[in-house]
Amino acid sequence: MGQELYKTWMSLEPKRYSRPQELMARFIDVWIEAFTRSSSQPSRVAAQLTIGAVTAAKLLIRLTNQGGLISTLRPGLEYTIEQTSDRLTEIFQKQLEGVAPGSAKMLRRFPIVVFGEPDPKAHKVKLLRLVQPGAAWRWVAPPADVRAPIPQDLQDLLDPTGVDVHSIKVAQEIAAILVDSRHKATDKGLEMIAQYCAVFAIAKWSLSLWGNQSRAAAVEYLAEIASAQLYEKVKERRVEKAD
Repeated sequence: MGQELYKTWMSLEPKRYSRPQELMARFIDVWIEAFTRSSSQPSRVAAQLTIGAVTAAKLLIRLTNQGGLISTLRPGLEYTIEQTSDRLTEIFQKQLEGVAPGSAKMLRRFPIVVFGEPDPKAHKVKLLRLVQPGAAWRWVAPPADVRAPIPQDLQDLLDPTGVDVHSIKVAQEIAAILVDSRHKATDKGLEMIAQYCAVFAIAKWSLSLWGNQSRAAAVEYLAEIASAQLYEKVKERRVEKAD
């Protein structure tokens, strides 16, 4: 009886902050649930999930940077976050390979199967491992050229028409997890760092599906546009509450 009361008391005790692995696991659940309930073409669902995950990451940056994507964290912290999110990405991939042998090969073949590329690049995108102060948070180098049209095959895949999983809803589900974890944490500063690490990790892993740098860059650019739109909606809600 005493042990049960102790466990109950511990469960009610305010949590100081989340572990990045815990948040990452909750984000992955969003992926799994979306795939499980979807009847759409898997590659189209993957496209929507990727944009949704990266949009959530960009939205978090905007919410902590007055709408911008520039790194304004204290010197060294951005590097720590990049390193930690890289490790989380690698850990998750290893866990995935343990559950589903051959998943690394599957990810590498994604551009071949979906786009018919004869010689795809490595499935891992080139991660920006050191964000210099004053630089935008981007993980695909070089970034998308906004003057260049998105390849037609990618446009077709990203068209949400007829897809039962939509990127904005995915981004909102991940954002809701971030709001929930921040609300429950007593150390808001450490919670925010954990959130950065976890949401960056899911964004990086999602981008790794696309292999080809130009396509990954286009996906990241579309997520930046979507995050700007969501940020404006968040600002509008804040103004309404203030009134």
